Amino acid sequence: MRPRRNGAALLAIGLALGACRGRETVYLDLVALAPAAEHARAYGFHALGTPAAEPARGPGLLRDDGGGDPRLWSKREGEIQLQFGGIAPRAAVLDLTPFPGISDQRLLLTLNGTEVADLEVAPERRRYLVPLPAVAQAARGANKLGLRFREVAPAGGALGRRVAAALHSIAWSGDGDAALLDLLVRGAPPPLTIERNPPRIVQTAGAVRYA
Repeated sequence: MRPRRNGAALLAIGLALGACRGRETVYLDLVALAPAAEHARAYGFHALGTPAAEPARGPGLLRDDGGGDPRLWSKREGEIQLQFGGIAPRAAVLDLTPFPGISDQRLLLTLNGTEVADLEVAPERRRYLVPLPAVAQAARGANKLGLRFREVAPAGGALGRRVAAALHSIAWSGDGDAALLDLLVRGAPPPLTIERNPPRIVQTAGAVRYA
């Protein structure tokens, strides 16, 4: 699995526009526009915290406007809303980082109210496999992936909010999909990383499309 890196030389596109008084060059910063772009993959994917993933943000998930990699902060209880094309056995990979200082975190996950996983959360950023059994899926509307963390940040923390973890992304596909399982390999890069110094986009197993 080889990530695609868009170097700094490709981050600005010059567009020559004809005008009565000459030609004008417009430069587009593709790194800055990446959070609003479409991230196309063979599996379902949301870069949580980006405008494209806003429909997935359910109750208990808070935006982070601090810049850097897109993410959402989850309170003790949160909800990610997913759209499936019919009912079938599926699995998801959830990319998260517990709030700094929380070292004994656990996460209970439900799908439409049915418990599907009870995870021990590592103290560093990691990706976790979440079963999405067909029997728990909704035939219509959003499928609600509920999150309940055991620990939250103490009151008066750096963010000023009692949050449990940062949610970076969620990917989902058919149960046993090899491309999805590749995301769980130790050392595998995240599906999407937006770096500022130097400016570049690191994207795995897909493409970034700009409207």
